Amino acid sequence: MDTKWLDDFIALADTGNFTRAAMLRNASQAAFSRRIRALEMAVNATLVDRSTYPTRLTPAGDAFRARAAELLGQLRETIQDISTGASGGALRIALPYALATAFAGRWLGGWAPEKLRYMLLPGSMHDMFTALVSGRSDLLITFYSPSHPIQIDEQRYERLTVGLDKVRPYARRDFKAAEFFPGTAKRPCPLLTYPPTAYFGRLVETIVERAPAPLRAERIVECEMSDVLRDLALAGLGVAWLPSCTIDPIMHEALTPVDDGSWSLDIQVAAFRDREAANPALRRLWERLTARPEMMLWQ
Repeated sequence: MDTKWLDDFIALADTGNFTRAAMLRNASQAAFSRRIRALEMAVNATLVDRSTYPTRLTPAGDAFRARAAELLGQLRETIQDISTGASGGALRIALPYALATAFAGRWLGGWAPEKLRYMLLPGSMHDMFTALVSGRSDLLITFYSPSHPIQIDEQRYERLTVGLDKVRPYARRDFKAAEFFPGTAKRPCPLLTYPPTAYFGRLVETIVERAPAPLRAERIVECEMSDVLRDLALAGLGVAWLPSCTIDPIMHEALTPVDDGSWSLDIQVAAFRDREAANPALRRLWERLTARPEMMLWQ
Protein backbone atom coordinates (compact mmCIF):
# COMPACT_ATOMS: atom_id res chain seq x y z
CA MET A 1 0.00 0.00 0.00
CA ASP A 2 1.29 3.45 -0.95
CA THR A 3 1.06 5.80 2.02
CA LYS A 4 0.02 8.67 -0.25
CA TRP A 5 -3.25 6.80 -0.75
CA LEU A 6 -3.99 7.49 2.91
CA ASP A 7 -3.45 11.22 2.38
CA ASP A 8 -5.71 11.00 -0.68
CA PHE A 9 -8.41 9.32 1.37
CA ILE A 10 -8.19 11.89 4.20
CA ALA A 11 -8.44 14.72 1.64
CA LEU A 12 -11.54 13.13 0.12
CA ALA A 13 -13.08 12.58 3.54
CA ASP A 14 -12.42 16.22 4.50
CA THR A 15 -13.77 17.77 1.28
CA GLY A 16 -16.51 15.30 0.34
CA ASN A 17 -15.71 16.03 -3.28
CA PHE A 18 -13.47 14.13 -5.71
CA THR A 19 -12.67 17.22 -7.80
CA ARG A 20 -11.66 19.41 -4.85
CA ALA A 21 -9.72 16.60 -3.22
CA ALA A 22 -7.84 15.89 -6.46
CA MET A 23 -6.90 19.58 -6.79
CA LEU A 24 -5.74 19.60 -3.17
CA ARG A 25 -3.58 16.58 -3.88
CA ASN A 26 -2.29 18.12 -7.13
CA ALA A 27 -3.60 15.25 -9.23
CA SER A 28 -6.01 14.82 -12.10
CA GLN A 29 -9.43 13.60 -11.04
CA ALA A 30 -8.94 10.39 -13.03
CA ALA A 31 -5.62 9.59 -11.36
CA PHE A 32 -7.02 10.50 -7.95
CA SER A 33 -10.03 8.23 -8.43
CA ARG A 34 -7.75 5.35 -9.44
CA ARG A 35 -5.73 5.79 -6.25
CA ILE A 36 -8.87 5.70 -4.09
CA ARG A 37 -9.94 2.52 -5.91
CA ALA A 38 -6.49 1.05 -5.33
CA LEU A 39 -6.78 1.82 -1.61
CA GLU A 40 -10.16 0.13 -1.44
CA MET A 41 -8.73 -2.92 -3.17
CA ALA A 42 -5.78 -2.97 -0.77
CA VAL A 43 -8.04 -2.98 2.31
CA ASN A 44 -10.68 -5.16 0.62
CA ALA A 45 -13.54 -2.81 1.52
CA THR A 46 -15.65 -0.07 -0.05
CA LEU A 47 -14.69 3.11 1.77
CA VAL A 48 -16.62 5.71 -0.25
CA ASP A 49 -20.32 5.88 -1.08
CA ARG A 50 -20.25 7.24 -4.63
CA SER A 51 -24.05 7.36 -4.94
CA THR A 52 -24.40 10.47 -2.77
CA TYR A 53 -23.42 14.12 -3.19
CA PRO A 54 -21.44 15.39 -1.41
CA THR A 55 -19.49 12.17 -1.33
CA ARG A 56 -19.84 10.32 1.95
CA LEU A 57 -17.86 7.58 3.60
CA THR A 58 -19.31 4.15 4.17
CA PRO A 59 -19.33 2.76 7.73
CA ALA A 60 -16.09 0.98 6.83
CA GLY A 61 -14.73 4.28 5.52
CA ASP A 62 -15.58 6.08 8.77
CA ALA A 63 -13.77 3.43 10.78
CA PHE A 64 -10.79 3.46 8.42
CA ARG A 65 -10.52 7.25 8.46
CA ALA A 66 -9.77 7.33 12.18
CA ARG A 67 -7.17 4.60 11.79
CA ALA A 68 -5.63 6.26 8.71
CA ALA A 69 -5.29 9.60 10.52
CA GLU A 70 -3.68 7.84 13.47
CA LEU A 71 -1.24 5.96 11.23
CA LEU A 72 -0.29 9.10 9.31
CA GLY A 73 0.22 10.98 12.57
CA GLN A 74 2.55 8.31 13.89
CA LEU A 75 4.42 8.18 10.61
CA ARG A 76 4.86 11.96 10.52
CA GLU A 77 6.07 12.10 14.11
CA THR A 78 8.62 9.41 13.33
CA ILE A 79 9.79 11.19 10.19
CA GLN A 80 9.99 14.50 12.05
CA ASP A 81 12.09 12.99 14.82
CA ILE A 82 14.46 11.37 12.34
CA SER A 83 14.73 14.32 9.96
CA THR A 84 15.18 16.83 12.78
CA GLY A 85 18.14 14.83 13.97
CA ALA A 86 19.50 14.50 10.43
CA SER A 87 19.22 18.26 9.87
CA GLY A 88 21.55 18.94 12.79
CA GLY A 89 19.22 21.51 14.32
CA ALA A 90 18.86 23.58 11.14
CA LEU A 91 15.60 25.40 10.47
CA ARG A 92 14.07 23.51 7.54
CA ILE A 93 12.21 25.81 5.16
CA ALA A 94 10.09 24.51 2.27
CA LEU A 95 9.40 27.02 -0.49
CA PRO A 96 8.64 27.13 -4.23
CA TYR A 97 11.46 27.31 -6.74
CA ALA A 98 10.41 30.86 -7.66
CA LEU A 99 11.10 32.09 -4.11
CA ALA A 100 14.20 30.05 -3.38
CA THR A 101 16.78 32.35 -4.96
CA ALA A 102 15.20 35.56 -3.72
CA PHE A 103 14.70 34.10 -0.25
CA ALA A 104 18.36 33.37 0.34
CA GLY A 105 19.48 36.80 -0.85
CA ARG A 106 16.80 39.06 0.62
CA TRP A 107 15.60 37.66 3.88
CA LEU A 108 17.81 35.21 5.72
CA GLY A 109 20.28 37.76 7.02
CA GLY A 110 17.69 39.92 8.72
CA TRP A 111 15.41 37.31 10.17
CA ALA A 112 17.05 36.63 13.51
CA PRO A 113 19.60 38.41 15.72
CA GLU A 114 21.40 35.16 16.46
CA LYS A 115 22.96 33.13 13.71
CA LEU A 116 20.69 30.31 12.58
CA ARG A 117 21.38 27.39 10.30
CA TYR A 118 18.94 26.88 7.46
CA MET A 119 18.07 23.99 5.22
CA LEU A 120 16.14 25.15 2.13
CA LEU A 121 13.81 22.62 0.52
CA PRO A 122 12.56 23.99 -2.83
CA GLY A 123 9.79 22.13 -4.60
CA SER A 124 6.31 22.16 -6.10
CA MET A 125 3.22 23.18 -4.14
CA HIS A 126 2.38 19.53 -3.50
CA ASP A 127 5.95 18.72 -2.43
CA MET A 128 6.04 21.67 -0.03
CA PHE A 129 2.80 20.92 1.77
CA THR A 130 3.69 17.25 1.94
CA ALA A 131 6.98 18.23 3.58
CA LEU A 132 5.18 20.43 6.12
CA VAL A 133 2.44 18.00 7.13
CA SER A 134 4.84 15.05 7.19
CA GLY A 135 7.22 16.88 9.53
CA ARG A 136 10.08 17.05 7.03
CA SER A 137 10.05 20.86 7.13
CA ASP A 138 9.55 23.30 9.99
CA LEU A 139 8.32 26.24 7.95
CA LEU A 140 6.57 26.66 4.61
CA ILE A 141 6.79 29.94 2.70
CA THR A 142 4.70 30.11 -0.45
CA PHE A 143 2.46 32.23 -2.62
CA TYR A 144 -1.12 32.59 -1.43
CA SER A 145 -4.29 34.20 -2.73
CA PRO A 146 -7.59 34.53 -0.83
CA SER A 147 -9.33 33.82 -4.14
CA HIS A 148 -7.83 30.32 -3.98
CA PRO A 149 -7.42 29.43 -0.30
CA ILE A 150 -5.20 26.48 0.43
CA GLN A 151 -7.02 23.55 1.99
CA ILE A 152 -5.14 22.88 5.21
CA ASP A 153 -6.13 22.27 8.82
CA GLU A 154 -6.21 25.82 10.20
CA GLN A 155 -6.55 24.56 13.75
CA ARG A 156 -3.14 22.94 13.51
CA TYR A 157 -1.31 25.03 10.91
CA GLU A 158 -0.93 28.75 11.45
CA ARG A 159 -0.62 31.17 8.53
CA LEU A 160 1.15 34.55 8.57
CA THR A 161 1.36 37.02 5.70
CA VAL A 162 5.02 37.95 5.27
CA GLY A 163 4.98 39.71 1.92
CA LEU A 164 2.94 41.09 -0.96
CA ASP A 165 3.40 40.44 -4.66
CA LYS A 166 1.58 40.73 -7.97
CA VAL A 167 1.07 38.29 -10.83
CA ARG A 168 1.20 40.07 -14.21
CA PRO A 169 1.60 39.07 -17.86
CA TYR A 170 5.15 39.76 -19.06
CA ALA A 171 6.91 39.55 -22.39
CA ARG A 172 10.25 40.58 -23.82
CA ARG A 173 10.44 44.32 -24.38
CA ASP A 174 10.67 43.95 -28.16
CA PHE A 175 7.62 41.64 -28.22
CA LYS A 176 4.83 43.39 -30.12
CA ALA A 177 2.31 43.24 -27.28
CA ALA A 178 -0.16 45.56 -28.97
CA GLU A 179 -0.43 43.08 -31.85
CA PHE A 180 -0.50 39.85 -29.85
CA PHE A 181 -2.12 40.56 -26.45
CA PRO A 182 -4.79 39.58 -25.57
CA GLY A 183 -4.91 38.04 -29.04
CA THR A 184 -7.56 37.47 -31.68
CA ALA A 185 -9.01 34.39 -33.33
CA LYS A 186 -6.80 34.99 -36.36
CA ARG A 187 -3.77 36.02 -34.37
CA PRO A 188 -3.76 34.23 -31.00
CA CYS A 189 -1.37 35.28 -28.29
CA PRO A 190 1.54 32.83 -27.82
CA LEU A 191 1.12 31.75 -24.22
CA LEU A 192 3.71 30.37 -21.82
CA THR A 193 1.62 29.08 -18.98
CA TYR A 194 1.04 26.70 -16.10
CA PRO A 195 -0.80 23.37 -16.06
CA PRO A 196 -4.48 23.89 -15.15
CA THR A 197 -4.06 21.84 -11.95
CA ALA A 198 -1.10 23.92 -10.71
CA TYR A 199 -1.78 26.66 -8.15
CA PHE A 200 -0.58 29.40 -10.50
CA GLY A 201 -2.64 27.82 -13.27
CA ARG A 202 -5.75 28.41 -11.17
CA LEU A 203 -4.65 31.99 -10.39
CA VAL A 204 -4.22 32.76 -14.08
CA GLU A 205 -7.62 31.24 -14.78
CA THR A 206 -9.13 33.65 -12.25
CA ILE A 207 -7.33 36.59 -13.86
CA VAL A 208 -8.64 35.64 -17.31
CA GLU A 209 -12.19 35.23 -15.99
CA ARG A 210 -12.10 38.76 -14.50
CA ALA A 211 -10.32 40.39 -17.45
CA PRO A 212 -11.98 43.16 -19.49
CA ALA A 213 -11.69 41.22 -22.77
CA PRO A 214 -11.44 37.59 -23.91
CA LEU A 215 -8.02 36.00 -24.06
CA ARG A 216 -7.37 34.46 -27.47
CA ALA A 217 -4.26 32.41 -26.93
CA GLU A 218 -2.30 29.45 -28.18
CA ARG A 219 -0.48 27.46 -25.50
CA ILE A 220 3.16 27.20 -26.57
CA VAL A 221 4.63 25.77 -23.36
CA GLU A 222 3.18 24.47 -20.10
CA CYS A 223 5.38 24.30 -17.02
CA GLU A 224 4.71 24.53 -13.29
CA MET A 225 7.90 26.53 -12.62
CA SER A 226 7.65 30.32 -12.96
CA ASP A 227 11.41 30.62 -13.45
CA VAL A 228 11.25 28.43 -16.55
CA LEU A 229 8.37 30.42 -18.04
CA ARG A 230 10.24 33.65 -17.27
CA ASP A 231 13.32 32.44 -19.16
CA LEU A 232 11.15 31.43 -22.12
CA ALA A 233 9.58 34.88 -22.12
CA LEU A 234 13.09 36.38 -22.05
CA ALA A 235 13.83 34.29 -25.12
CA GLY A 236 10.94 35.99 -26.90
CA LEU A 237 8.69 32.94 -27.15
CA GLY A 238 5.54 34.59 -25.83
CA VAL A 239 3.66 35.99 -22.84
CA ALA A 240 3.91 34.53 -19.33
CA TRP A 241 2.10 35.45 -16.12
CA LEU A 242 4.80 35.82 -13.49
CA PRO A 243 5.08 36.91 -9.86
CA SER A 244 7.11 40.12 -9.80
CA CYS A 245 9.63 38.67 -7.34
CA THR A 246 10.98 36.41 -10.10
CA ILE A 247 12.14 39.42 -12.13
CA ASP A 248 15.27 41.10 -10.80
CA PRO A 249 16.29 44.68 -11.73
CA ILE A 250 18.48 43.50 -14.60
CA MET A 251 15.62 41.50 -16.09
CA HIS A 252 13.36 44.56 -15.94
CA GLU A 253 15.46 45.95 -18.78
CA ALA A 254 14.41 43.04 -20.97
CA LEU A 255 10.97 42.02 -19.64
CA THR A 256 8.00 44.33 -19.39
CA PRO A 257 4.32 43.95 -18.41
CA VAL A 258 2.02 43.80 -21.41
CA ASP A 259 -1.12 44.94 -19.56
CA ASP A 260 -2.36 48.11 -17.88
CA GLY A 261 -3.00 46.34 -14.60
CA SER A 262 -6.38 44.89 -15.57
CA TRP A 263 -4.87 41.46 -16.29
CA SER A 264 -3.04 41.28 -12.95
CA LEU A 265 -3.74 39.83 -9.51
CA ASP A 266 -2.41 40.92 -6.12
CA ILE A 267 -1.17 37.94 -4.10
CA GLN A 268 0.51 37.34 -0.78
CA VAL A 269 3.60 35.53 0.34
CA ALA A 270 2.51 33.48 3.34
CA ALA A 271 4.34 31.48 5.97
CA PHE A 272 2.81 28.32 7.44
CA ARG A 273 3.93 26.47 10.55
CA ASP A 274 2.69 23.57 12.62
CA ARG A 275 1.48 24.98 15.96
CA GLU A 276 2.71 21.80 17.62
CA ALA A 277 6.24 22.03 16.21
CA ALA A 278 8.91 21.85 18.87
CA ASN A 279 11.81 23.56 17.05
CA PRO A 280 12.85 26.51 19.32
CA ALA A 281 14.43 28.38 16.39
CA LEU A 282 11.09 28.29 14.58
CA ARG A 283 9.29 29.67 17.63
CA ARG A 284 11.75 32.55 17.97
CA LEU A 285 11.54 33.41 14.28
CA TRP A 286 7.74 33.27 14.27
CA GLU A 287 7.53 35.57 17.28
CA ARG A 288 9.81 38.09 15.58
CA LEU A 289 7.84 38.00 12.34
CA THR A 290 4.58 38.46 14.23
CA ALA A 291 5.88 41.29 16.41
CA ARG A 292 7.71 43.24 13.71
CA PRO A 293 5.71 43.94 10.54
CA GLU A 294 8.71 45.77 9.09
CA MET A 295 10.36 42.38 8.72
CA MET A 296 7.94 41.58 5.91
CA LEU A 297 9.79 40.26 2.90
CA TRP A 298 8.70 43.05 0.59
CA GLN A 299 5.76 45.36 0.04
